[in-house]
Parts: sequence; structure tokens; C-alpha cells
Amino acid sequence: MKIGERGQVTIPKTLREKYGLLPNIEVEFMPEKDGIKLQKKKHYVSPVKQVFGILDKGGKTDKYIGDPWKMITFVDTNILLDVFLPDPDFGKRSLEHLEKTFHDGSLIINVIIYAELAPQFGSRNLLDSTLAKLGIQMLFIEQEIAYTAGRKWKQYRKAGGKRDRILADFLIGAHAQSKADILLSRDRGFYKKYFKGLKVMY
Repeated sequence: MKIGERGQVTIPKTLREKYGLLPNIEVEFMPEKDGIKLQKKKHYVSPVKQVFGILDKGGKTDKYIGDPWKMITFVDTNILLDVFLPDPDFGKRSLEHLEKTFHDGSLIINVIIYAELAPQFGSRNLLDSTLAKLGIQMLFIEQEIAYTAGRKWKQYRKAGGKRDRILADFLIGAHAQSKADILLSRDRGFYKKYFKGLKVMY
């Protein structure tokens, strides 16, 4: 095989067919250590285009992320223990409320409620799997929420509030008010009094 006057070279038909070097396809020569490599020219594809359709699932996005208008319910410890134990007096009613809020949207708790549930379970795995079965998401308490809870607890104590209302109750109320549409709790009177605007259900 010889190179023409203008550098032309004819690629054998067997190689063109094998590597898909069809007419009008752009190619480029790449310098190698021991010679020159001929390859199809690579066109730049942005990272965004590279991930387009990567899941290959099809269908509308809303099918996978759910209804953005579904209700978020913050579930108090007493409701969950009513259902898990079950409580002979409140178990059935708490079950009905939990069932309704489960189907109406998503359920959330915070680390305090998780800690209050922990002693009642024989293992962490059982607790985690139980919460996962209900699709309950656990949130951590942000600094602003902790500050709000502390201020409200101070107001409560200055007004003569008893020590049986611990700071954890105020952290739950402040967190529910910030992150949820509804707080599901048997302590309706307390939360409605100290967290104006918080919708409490039971």
C-alpha cells in the first residue's frame, strides 16, 4: 500500500466493513508511540446530554416522585407506641388516624421521637425496619428550630408551667410547625396552646 502525492491512502474494504468506516464518516489520525492510529472522530457531548435517558424507564416524572401536594404529617411518639404496643385504650383510634395520614401523604419524625421509641424495641434493626415499612422519614433538628423550642420552653416555665413538660416536647412542636402540615398527637391541647397555627390532629 502506497501513500498518494497528497497523502491519500485507501483503506482495505474488509477493514472498512469491520470497523464501520462508511462513506462520509469523519475520521481522525491520532499519534501513537509506535505510529499513527486512525479512528472515527469523536464529537464532544456535554455531561448533561450524556445522562439524558440514562435510566431508560420512560413515563412521566410525576409517576416517580409522587404528588407534590400530598400532606406531610409529623407523628408524635404516643401515636406510634399506641399502634406498636398496642395500647388497650388508644390503640384502635391511633391506628385509624395513622392509617389515614399514611394514605394522605408522607410521615415524618425527628431524632427525639426515634430515641423515645428505641427502648421499646428489642433491636435497632427491628425499629428501623418498622419505620421503613411505614415509609417514615427521620429528620434532624436544625439550630433555628432548637432555638425556637428553647424560647417557648422558657416562656412556659416563666408562666408557671410544670416540669412534667420537658424540653423535648417543645422541640417536637417547633419541628412539626416548621416541617409538617399536621402534627398527629394525643397532646392536642398543649401543642395548640404553645404553637399557634400548628394544626394538631387526633
